[in-house]
Amino acid sequence: MSKSRVTVFLRSLPLWLTMFLGLSMIFGSAHASYQTERPVQHNGGIVNQTYLYGEAFGSNQHRGIDILDSNGTDVYAIAAGKVVAVREYNNDGQGSYFGNYVMIRHTKQHWDSDNNSNFYIYSIYAHLKHNSVNVALNDLVAAGQQIAQIDNTGNSSGNHLHLQIVSSSSSNKNDPQEWAWSQNESINPEMWIEPFDHNGTQTATMVGRVSDSNGNKVGGKYITGVQKPPTAGGRQFWISINVQL
Repeated sequence: MSKSRVTVFLRSLPLWLTMFLGLSMIFGSAHASYQTERPVQHNGGIVNQTYLYGEAFGSNQHRGIDILDSNGTDVYAIAAGKVVAVREYNNDGQGSYFGNYVMIRHTKQHWDSDNNSNFYIYSIYAHLKHNSVNVALNDLVAAGQQIAQIDNTGNSSGNHLHLQIVSSSSSNKNDPQEWAWSQNESINPEMWIEPFDHNGTQTATMVGRVSDSNGNKVGGKYITGVQKPPTAGGRQFWISINVQL
């Protein structure tokens, strides 16, 4: 059996936790990611802990994260890019699937090491408030630009933002409800959005990769982790490590 080593990229983790992770995590690798801004800044944009990325949704899985906040809370672009899809004809509590939405193709690309090529990154903002979307198709947006507001349109049981990040080799994606793509090529947004200081305790994310003894990437494996303080839905210095062997 060949030896493998882990390269881990940590963001604002306590020293003891960093040391623990460095000693305890073996055999895995991370999909590359780059840090983006948070789509909701009010109260840090706390992610709903009862319906996380990958949790069961009927026969499918939840392919995004939900940020619960009041009707009319501002929503921001997580990174610079171009608006490639907009829908905004549903009133509060009406519509199907994503309801009102905006989709942005981001300027900065993502290195997909499994395919050895740059992939485009798209972000989807769903369940938006009617008449709150202030960007139009083909608009260029900046990171942190306010683009819409939270509501309860589409398949939704309360006011929240559904954020989904999806990759593609194509620059021509224009339908977030193309399920064969957006469900199968999604990426956990919690690994991308920047940490935040929540009531004095820093949240954090990490990604990692594994290489063999010669420094070559070991494919098809990844490590991810999220630290959340109690007030943000986690436990103090708790980290969830997802290692795929």
